Amino acid sequence: MRILKEEILIFIIYAIVFLYAILVQFTSLPLPLTTFAVPVALTLFAIFILHMLNILFRGVSKS
Repeated sequence: MRILKEEILIFIIYAIVFLYAILVQFTSLPLPLTTFAVPVALTLFAIFILHMLNILFRGVSKS
């Protein structure tokens, strides 16, 4: 299973959005875009899972 260099940036963006959603959900900080953070993070989580499955199957098919 090989991760491409372009995918590293995508994973960093996923991590930032997930951390922001966790901050919004579990703290009382007055953060902007609080109404959108959790739904966007859940949507990105679904995309992240599909992306990881794609990488997994891409690695399996080349073996």
